[in-house]
Amino acid sequence: MKAFPNPVAWLACVCLVGCSCSQPDRSGAFGPEAGSTADISPRTSDGGAAAAGSHALAPALETLRKAEAHLENNVRDYSAVLVRRERTGAKLGPRQSLRIKIRHKPFSVYVCALEPESQKGDEAIYVEGENEGKLLGHTTGVMGKMLGTLRLDPQGTLAMQNQRYPITEMGVLNFCRRLIRTLEEDLNYEECEVKLLPGQKVNERACTAVEIIHPVRREHFRFHLARVLVDDELKTPIRHESYDWPQKPGAEPEIIEEYTYTDIKLNPGLTDGDFDPRNPEYGFP
Repeated sequence: MKAFPNPVAWLACVCLVGCSCSQPDRSGAFGPEAGSTADISPRTSDGGAAAAGSHALAPALETLRKAEAHLENNVRDYSAVLVRRERTGAKLGPRQSLRIKIRHKPFSVYVCALEPESQKGDEAIYVEGENEGKLLGHTTGVMGKMLGTLRLDPQGTLAMQNQRYPITEMGVLNFCRRLIRTLEEDLNYEECEVKLLPGQKVNERACTAVEIIHPVRREHFRFHLARVLVDDELKTPIRHESYDWPQKPGAEPEIIEEYTYTDIKLNPGLTDGDFDPRNPEYGFP
């Protein structure tokens, strides 16, 4: 039988966002720490475009802004399998595989755990403006039958246990917005190396990698290395990884998080039924 409350801790998972450095009071790489109420709504200005023009970050920002615009203007919804691994505090969690469905308006998320085996079949749903702002989630097995469908505050302690970010911030578009804002803040500083690496592959899909390195740890920098791979055909980021600075000279950088989207289908035509716990294909009690 699964232990409680850990089985439902994953329910607020998000992808392609955030990282925290070894100093516990610092913000995550692409936004505040988990449980925050960071504003990742669409930008209403050029977000420092003029300042970016002569900065080393200019090509990275241009690539990410194009991906953001593509997602905003051309992608209504998508489904995928998300494989993720992330660090919370000093602990690097296990690799997880999640089947997800996301709709941009109204913002809606469905998540079903595929791996590890101890979480297989756990599900969560969040729809902006519905269910009094709660996420609906359940675990499987005897505990799941006892508890039924839970209504959780996405920002609450239970939903956020061992999670970096709430379900309300999940998805590729939110990731792009957060990383863009972080890089816009970094326009105030130098000490940055950026590489655009075409001809990369993720699961045999052709991608262009954007690699951002802050060689020296500074209080104002939130990560040592971030790498985003944008699918050349889909024009959408399908992998992100970020690393903290090495703990000592000569050591390898420590992974903070990695997220990979596979089997991604853009605009499959998701409906309200895809975000309804009464969907007969789902296992909500």
